[in-house]
Amino acid sequence: MSRQLLQDAGNVDTILHANMTKWHASPDGGQVEAVTISTFDGRQRVVRALTFVLCGGGLEGTRLFLSSADDVPGGLGSGYGMAGRFFMQHPRGRIGRLEADARTPLALQDRHAIFGVRDGLQYETGFALTERAQREGGLLNASVILTYDADPDSGWAAFKSLPSTEPEGPERTYGRAGALMRKAKDPGSIASNLWRKGRQKRHAACPVSGINLLIDLEQTPDPDSRITLSSDRDRLGMRKARVDWRIGNDERRTAAQFGHFLPDHFTRTGGGKVELDEWVHDSGPVGDELTGTHHHIATLRMSQSPRDGVVDGHCRVHGVDNLCVSSCAIFATGGHANPTLTIVALASRLADHIRHRLNRPQLCATRTAPEVAVVS
Repeated sequence: MSRQLLQDAGNVDTILHANMTKWHASPDGGQVEAVTISTFDGRQRVVRALTFVLCGGGLEGTRLFLSSADDVPGGLGSGYGMAGRFFMQHPRGRIGRLEADARTPLALQDRHAIFGVRDGLQYETGFALTERAQREGGLLNASVILTYDADPDSGWAAFKSLPSTEPEGPERTYGRAGALMRKAKDPGSIASNLWRKGRQKRHAACPVSGINLLIDLEQTPDPDSRITLSSDRDRLGMRKARVDWRIGNDERRTAAQFGHFLPDHFTRTGGGKVELDEWVHDSGPVGDELTGTHHHIATLRMSQSPRDGVVDGHCRVHGVDNLCVSSCAIFATGGHANPTLTIVALASRLADHIRHRLNRPQLCATRTAPEVAVVS
């Protein structure tokens, strides 16, 4: 759909396979005059515009911004020294399991799961800390969802596996024959889920072998958690990114405190018994218990002063009149929720700001140089 919208737009030229490889700035570095774009087969073009918007995300956008030091003495912007710092994600990991009787998981799947609506949208329900709990405990934003390990012996799991199972020898328990046997033993879960998904447009619910408590965390901004450039170069001659992502004690403490709130809730509601994982109570560094979620945040963060960040309140790079950034790289903090809606809101706000600044009703118009060049 997005591709078709771009093709139909009369005021947008989209150039594919065009990798930005060089910045061209004014002598004082206060203005971006052009960028060089390159293809893998060696073709190059110079793109000039009145305004440039960097939309490469927290990793690639930051790598491109940091590369400006190869083309502009001291790098672009008065906040260049802050570029790449405060790198955050939304650490995710299991903090425990919920032990419940055979009937409870089916009821929980109707309350805490991913749900779809008829127009194709999805939403997920779970648990979040109250503002009071955060303030009193000095805790970060966080949320917990339930994930369900489907019972491999259920009829629904067998039904889902049939298209991918191949006939196997008699020594194997599972295979096409095994799946058919499991279907015959549990036809009810198949019939009910076909009705739920086909008629009611709801998610499937089936017997489970386990229920996991999965936490998503905000991070405390840490200037030593950062993106820098390595000496290795890619096939276009650009330096690669080096990632030093750090998880602090505030994240573990928030996960532990959140975990202590959950047993009381599930006991009161008859949802089962919570067993917390051991790592939540440890005091050492966090290991692979928490992993990233590909939400690369805050490396070109918004600030009032270039001493604290890279862009101002209008997403414009401090000290560069015509360079803006649009991505979650400009977030000052990360929260715990998916960043997409905030990215879209900030992009829309930036578009209005650029339109107002250029004093034109459209973002692009017929001129010697385009009004806006978007680098992503």
